Amino acid sequence: MVFQSLLRIIQTISNVVAQINVVGIAVSFITFVIRLYVNLLIFLFVNLSQIILALNSRTGEIQADTFAFEIGYGRELISGMYLLQKISMNRDVKLTEKLKASHPHMAYRIANLERLENNAVGA
Repeated sequence: MVFQSLLRIIQTISNVVAQINVVGIAVSFITFVIRLYVNLLIFLFVNLSQIILALNSRTGEIQADTFAFEIGYGRELISGMYLLQKISMNRDVKLTEKLKASHPHMAYRIANLERLENNAVGA
């Protein structure tokens, strides 16, 4: 934030100086490019951080589902998941929302629980 504010001030001053001489034009252009680069880096850092945190959260959700199954709530959890899937089925989700989602896709969670149930019955 401080760096961005400093760049904004330099950009404003260099825009004023650019009207007077060529050095101001060069400084203005360089400052503009640096601001663009910094904003791009911040954008990438924030979004990649959110995606990494979401991946971790989704892994935790699968582990929680597995734990709930192991302590005897598998059938109820599957039933609840089907209900939630039915409720949210018509919702159109953008790719960025999918990447930043803190919960795995409902169909994946249901398939995982049903796989656990099938493995438990076969054992």
